[in-house]
Amino acid sequence: MRGDWEAARSIINGGPESLKKSITMTGETALHLAAASGHTLFVKNWLEHDNIGGEDVAHPNGKVVTALGFAAATGTKPVAQEILSHPKGNRCKPVGFKPLYMAALQGYGSMTNYLYSESNFESWNHTDQSTLLNTCISSGIDNLPQLIIQNFSYLARQKDDNGETPLAVLARKPSAFVERPFWERVINCVFPRQEEEVQNKTTGHLLFGKLWKHYLQPEQTVEEIISYGSQLLYSAADCGNFEFLVQLLNSCPELIYKAFRNTEALENMENTEAPENIETIFHIAIRNRDEDTFNLIHEIGAFKNLITDYGKDTGKKNNILHKAALLPDKNRVKPKWGTALRVRQEILWYKAVESVVSPLFKDMRNADGLTPHELFLEQHEELMNKGEKEMKVPEKKDGATAFKIFLVSEAIAMLFSSASILSFLSILISSYTEGDFLTYLPIRLLMGMTTLFIAITAMMISFCSAFLLTHCHGLAWALSLGASFAFVPIMFICLASPLLTAVVHSTFRSFFMFKSRKRLFQHGPEQNPIESNHWFCCVRD
Repeated sequence: MRGDWEAARSIINGGPESLKKSITMTGETALHLAAASGHTLFVKNWLEHDNIGGEDVAHPNGKVVTALGFAAATGTKPVAQEILSHPKGNRCKPVGFKPLYMAALQGYGSMTNYLYSESNFESWNHTDQSTLLNTCISSGIDNLPQLIIQNFSYLARQKDDNGETPLAVLARKPSAFVERPFWERVINCVFPRQEEEVQNKTTGHLLFGKLWKHYLQPEQTVEEIISYGSQLLYSAADCGNFEFLVQLLNSCPELIYKAFRNTEALENMENTEAPENIETIFHIAIRNRDEDTFNLIHEIGAFKNLITDYGKDTGKKNNILHKAALLPDKNRVKPKWGTALRVRQEILWYKAVESVVSPLFKDMRNADGLTPHELFLEQHEELMNKGEKEMKVPEKKDGATAFKIFLVSEAIAMLFSSASILSFLSILISSYTEGDFLTYLPIRLLMGMTTLFIAITAMMISFCSAFLLTHCHGLAWALSLGASFAFVPIMFICLASPLLTAVVHSTFRSFFMFKSRKRLFQHGPEQNPIESNHWFCCVRD
């Protein structure tokens, strides 16, 4: 595990066959452990040993994982290169499905690209090919999925071992559509290496274009395309993948007219056996508080009336405005928001939905006999009460402590600031006589500066505690901002320290000036004063 080849050599000299023996309960050899630990030099020395053959390099452990598989799973590319470049590693070529899958599953992009170049991908069965492609998409490996689709376009329609297509995996991957870093965009503008329209696209945009293009086939019917597209539409809406939604709707505008989760919803609307929960992507956006997706409702024209009128929960008879009145899932609530801001955000959502529905919806009652507004008040009563308490002085122990600190520091700041003002005023009205300069003025200046420092410190403590009480309910940045003002008293000390030091030194040192230090003619403990005087007289004579 330490990769100590010198220590291993002493063991090998006693019996070279120990290199090939399993040293763990699951059948790992020294090569397996060295590859998993990233000890490239140990692996190189192991491969060059005379007693090692190609079959030993490709030997799997008890779970059918080779040394190359361990290197792939841990992302140690130098070890993989050492194994595959050595003549004894030829038995590991071409790289099979398992090492590539293990590297892709862990998100090791560089390792996956290298192993792919050493593989015979075209000889794999279609299921394994699709599984690797989907794993690369799910793990966020950027360039390889585009390369695979470019060379093997049929995989755009192929399902993996979980029965999913690449587009279905991409629909649940919002991070694939994250905008490129600013520095990368600047470099592309200064040194363009691609066409402008390609530069401005993310990996997700480029991959979606290729997958959708190759997915469409001439023999497909419109119903098949819309059925598959509807599944992608709702999968993306559930995950909040707004950019995928936009790409899909731009590529297939007909999907907006089949915007119901149940494709037979409109036909079965009057049927008593209609689905219990009929949702559109906008119902999902409201439930998930996905602002970007919901705002698409303003871009579909008059069709939004059909969507808002027919989408409903037939079990509880909640219309779309009732949906907006319900509390969102806890995992959809942003933790940085305080309770008061959450209440405001909930009101904004309710008002936004209310502005796009028919006026009749405002007075409709659900199965519990509640209008949307009554349901909103019922759902948010506890949240509003909590927000009310937080906007006032908190009754919690930590809030009470902060409030006490605020009161005490406020009182100290007022008293000492008043004392500081009086001290400096007394300096202004002084007669400036010699006696004043000797004692009165320095002491007043020292008192003024000391009380001013205490007042500033207390004022900053008071400010921070008040800031904490009123703005820091769930807002981490507020506490950091308030604490940052604590440097003001320190800055005052740094600026005033030369003057303060001079005043202290001049004032208190004067009490000990011009006084005997008793450093001359001191009698020792056993010295006779008479003898001392005699010796002094002798010296003088």
